[in-house]
Amino acid sequence: MLDFITKLVPHYMDEKTQRARYEHKALQIFTQRKLNGILHGLFEGLIDKDETVRTAIKSSLVKILETHPARAVDTLVEYREKNPKLPEQTVIILLKAVERVVNSDTSLPSEANKKLITLAIEELTRSADHQPLIQEHALTILVAIGRNSECKAVIEALMAHTKEGAVAHFMVMQCLGAMATANVAGGLPFIKPI
Repeated sequence: MLDFITKLVPHYMDEKTQRARYEHKALQIFTQRKLNGILHGLFEGLIDKDETVRTAIKSSLVKILETHPARAVDTLVEYREKNPKLPEQTVIILLKAVERVVNSDTSLPSEANKKLITLAIEELTRSADHQPLIQEHALTILVAIGRNSECKAVIEALMAHTKEGAVAHFMVMQCLGAMATANVAGGLPFIKPI
């Protein structure tokens, strides 16, 4: 009888464990889809004319970025890629939300930081003209990420936008200078190549 029970119990636990894993995975997928829907609704609401609505949406975005950084950053970057012609006001609010998160004590996963670096550089260099409302926030995001352990990733991404013998985008050069000031030790190895 004991042999029968010992054979049955591990099998039962394996089945129970598998079921729990399946339920957990299903919950993750449901949560991701729900989070995507919420974020897309917030993104669409950024075009509202009422300043208090936009401020409330920005606060909600900050909270979601702090609590679900990887998933929220994925959705944000995906949304921006699918909507390259967003109104300037919407882009500014999105960048301000990201800026608040990267300047806070919230630690973001390395993968999320890499996506934010790419997003910020795209916004920094999107226009050859000076667009201070967008470019300054993008610069601040890059400097905030580069102050810590991601300095090398930020500088390498910026250096990818420079070519020997060609004039680089003026904001790339300004951002490299700001990075060198904000993280002297991290920027020192890159002085010669710059």
